[in-house]
Amino acid sequence: MGRVCVTIGMPACKSGSTSGWTCGVVTADKVTESVNDNGELLDVYGFHFSAFLLSGDSGGAIVSGHYSIGVDSYGNMSSCDDAADDDAVAGGFAIVDGKYNAEAMFKHGFNLSINVGQPKFAKLAAGQISGMVDAAAGAKITVTVDGKSYVAIVGNAGAWTVRLPKALAPGSHKVTAVASLQAKGSDFTTTGAAASRKFTL
Repeated sequence: MGRVCVTIGMPACKSGSTSGWTCGVVTADKVTESVNDNGELLDVYGFHFSAFLLSGDSGGAIVSGHYSIGVDSYGNMSSCDDAADDDAVAGGFAIVDGKYNAEAMFKHGFNLSINVGQPKFAKLAAGQISGMVDAAAGAKITVTVDGKSYVAIVGNAGAWTVRLPKALAPGSHKVTAVASLQAKGSDFTTTGAAASRKFTL
């Protein structure tokens, strides 16, 4: 997942632990908010957007398409109905804009990650294992067949295929697949849940 500067009117969706996944558009950019950082007031660069945001959502990711644009920070809503009010505010700290942005503030304590789903099998054949996964293009699928591991790269539609160098012999086999992705701008890898299946050729 890449990072991009914020502009008014761009779509903005956020994930929050209280209100979940909601979407809107950026309504104001280049907003400066003063926050208390261990007793020191810092002017943090941010933006406003029209998604529904509640107390407890702070720290969640804000994205626009495939791009990370910010981190949930503040708002004045108490219910979903408030999001339609003219004075409703949902604010986020920008990731890369300005001197005091989320990346600069949190430094090594802040990392970007992305949802990586559990793979689903579509074809289990002697020479090929394939399937789908809810993950961004470029994610890695590690497929283990009877103890031997192989790697596939996820395509644009979530499809992946591993072509085995040697066809499997007739009989019973066990396959496991797990997806992982290291987002751009992050120094750790997000790994999804593993999927396993026994099959017979």
